[in-house]
Amino acid sequence: MARLAPGPSGLKLARTLRAMLADPLPVLDELQATYGDVVELRGPGVRLVVLNHPADIEQLLVGHARSTSKGSSVARMTRGMGRNLFTLEGEAHAERRRLLTPIFRPRDIAPQARWSRERAEATAASWREGEPIDVGAQMDELALNAMARALLGRDYDDEAAVLAGLVHEAVAATPTLLDPAFPLKARLWPPHGRGIDALARRWDAVCDTLIERAMAEEHARGEGPPDVLHQLLAGHRSGTALLDDQQSLREELRGLLLSAHETTALALTWTLHNLARNAEARARLTDEVDEVTDGAALRVDQLGELRYTRAALEETLRTHGGTFVPRGAETDLPLEHAGITVPAGTELLASMWTVHRDPRWWPEPDQWRPERFLEPDPARPRFAWFPFGGGRRTCIGMHLALQSAVIVLAQLHQRWRLDAVAGDQAVEPTSNVLVRPSRTVELVPIAR
Repeated sequence: MARLAPGPSGLKLARTLRAMLADPLPVLDELQATYGDVVELRGPGVRLVVLNHPADIEQLLVGHARSTSKGSSVARMTRGMGRNLFTLEGEAHAERRRLLTPIFRPRDIAPQARWSRERAEATAASWREGEPIDVGAQMDELALNAMARALLGRDYDDEAAVLAGLVHEAVAATPTLLDPAFPLKARLWPPHGRGIDALARRWDAVCDTLIERAMAEEHARGEGPPDVLHQLLAGHRSGTALLDDQQSLREELRGLLLSAHETTALALTWTLHNLARNAEARARLTDEVDEVTDGAALRVDQLGELRYTRAALEETLRTHGGTFVPRGAETDLPLEHAGITVPAGTELLASMWTVHRDPRWWPEPDQWRPERFLEPDPARPRFAWFPFGGGRRTCIGMHLALQSAVIVLAQLHQRWRLDAVAGDQAVEPTSNVLVRPSRTVELVPIAR
């Protein structure tokens, strides 16, 4: 069968596939630079198409949403993550999304701003002037606490260390699950998969404890904002929910706890790193925060006024937000801009990393400039920026993540200026799906 598009072959293909498992970012850059907007990686047992143009990506994620799955890589992750909104397919996914969408509407998640603000205030209060902080660790803990509070409806100090450990183990296990050979390796050598299965069992035990405690505390709850778990439990007990058994409840809770905080924590880490290396942008952000809040705690109704703060976050999601969105072709898929038809059974990657850094849509793409997002550019394609995916599988927690991150940035900058460590170089990105710092990000807090 004729090739769909240019791409590496032979030994170069094998080296490319190995390199993608280690760190896809430089590989995606090289593939686009060498082969263009559509790249085919094709060999024995492999047929993968990488898309680097917004028009093709929009058609894949929106136009062909009903004709694609999340692909074999996400199917493999079910063994570690369980069956939840992230991993479900077809009608099961559509039904689950219909259940959860009302819980995550912008107006319904607005009350959760309180928890992000309180955690940001507590984090800021723990810093000491001139003492370097590990920003990644600090933002990871802050985001996990804030998101868990929004999901669980209470502080979870008793389970904090256990939950944090499970989350970090799951992140570390991601490359194993993404390895296309994982199912075969686990079948031929069962110990290869036992660690993943043991991790899943520990998740089940913790989620069962959280659910049982939430059910026991239902009548003692105060007047605080509604949390996700209690809303799920209310539907579960009344028979109106699609989560009609304990296994579904625990696996959905696992998926939410795994995915809710990580994007937020990384976005905050990269934004603070970028602000520390851009004094002009940092001054503009702090001036905006001071003008909006006038020294008081940020209110949720003021979020819309923090336009530059949100733009700084959105620019970070462009430069360091994501790697790719995987899809699997369930039927033959015509891609009109590319002028090809992708056969059923093909795996596709919509490359965030290259599209978000393409000079056709983003002049001087390596420069971090939040003002790009202050006014829309009518000449820029819709899917030149898609950090939360698109179509029927757009990240359901997008508004919660953005709200939380903007609040945290504002609260931290009310009290501190964060400087780069003297002589420190910019941190390079790496990836195992999300774009992570290749080393510890240290910044020095200076009282404002």
